[in-house]
Amino acid sequence: MAEPSQKNPQMRLFSIFFFVLLALLCLRSAVPVGRALRDWKRTYFNGGEKALSIQAVDDMAADLEDRIADNILVQHPWQMKFVLLHKAYQRYGQGMNLTTALSGTVLDESEDVVVKRADGKLTYLMTDAEVSGTVERITEFSRAMEAEGRHFLLLATPNKTGTLAPEYAGVVEDYTVPREERVNALLREAGVNFVSCSEKIAEEGIDLGSLFFKTDHHWSPLGGLWACRVFSEALNETAGYSIDTSYFDESQYDIQWRENFFLGSQGRKVTEVYVGPEDFPILLPRYDTNLEVYHSSLNATLTGSIQETMMNWSALDVESLYKRNAYGMYGYGDEGLIQMHNLDQPDGHRLLIIKISVADCMAPYLCHAAEYVDFIDLRLFGESLRDYIQRTNPDTVAVIYQGTTFEEKNLDALFTFE
Repeated sequence: MAEPSQKNPQMRLFSIFFFVLLALLCLRSAVPVGRALRDWKRTYFNGGEKALSIQAVDDMAADLEDRIADNILVQHPWQMKFVLLHKAYQRYGQGMNLTTALSGTVLDESEDVVVKRADGKLTYLMTDAEVSGTVERITEFSRAMEAEGRHFLLLATPNKTGTLAPEYAGVVEDYTVPREERVNALLREAGVNFVSCSEKIAEEGIDLGSLFFKTDHHWSPLGGLWACRVFSEALNETAGYSIDTSYFDESQYDIQWRENFFLGSQGRKVTEVYVGPEDFPILLPRYDTNLEVYHSSLNATLTGSIQETMMNWSALDVESLYKRNAYGMYGYGDEGLIQMHNLDQPDGHRLLIIKISVADCMAPYLCHAAEYVDFIDLRLFGESLRDYIQRTNPDTVAVIYQGTTFEEKNLDALFTFE
């Protein structure tokens, strides 16, 4: 791992100065200061894993920055400008090495460390992790669904991995690919019906980075559209569906680009000092749709086209780049339950998709997968999944998770299929 760069006395004084001002900043905003204090107490005080030092003060300042940027809770523009000033000071004023500066913190075992790919896109480092428990949960769930006479399909989506920038050589190690390969091997051994998007990307000779945003851990809507085709082809092959996959051709859409409009989660973490905002695509169908869609976040049913029922246009109206969740306009972002009825597709199929946010940009266009398509995010659902399945009786149950989601820390939140 990278060693923190040596700081001169002036830099130490500035570290303390910025820490105090950032603490006052948090008190003026909605950042959960109490949670930060509890975390620091466990880490630095009462026999914590790290000693309290000047370096620790600087680390706590960086942690406060991340809590401000990641939670998008800054209340006034000047507050974020101050954070940008601190980032600029770290990067340009003190000669910190790029690895330390880009992540905003000294590298450790956290998966929140942001690094740069050789193509300039940001990504998170993935640590090595145990995956067998999550695969066991998926295996048990798939067998339970098949025992009830339902089809089961897992779509394992990729992380934005790839060759890192040259400055990271010998400094960091990324376990994204080994983890995905281990998950795939265990799934095959267990006989789970799944599709690995990483393997499909390799088969089709696609540049993985082209499917992703530069500043976000999600793939772009264009990447999501590609995944809709792969997912639908698998449903046709293994579940007896007859989905018209031409709906997932880019030629079927008018693409509106909002220039310099989007700063994703990784971009917000490192701020505009390190990366600028990127263009954001909005995929508008050239064909007509007639949907009825219930959104649990709205507790309401919307009717009309994809644009009217599955795109939250108000998400684009937020002025602040750090508060604006443009990606969340697709499918209304993360919510516990979406029930979609395609009135123009009376095929009798009912598909249940258990998903995380990587599938948000897929959700609007998967209205073509079946007459009825339900989406559940287990983190927000708040009901018994098994009871819901018995009540709605889908003929197919699918899971759309990133391959790197498979690790023990997610067992309760994402792999409890009860």
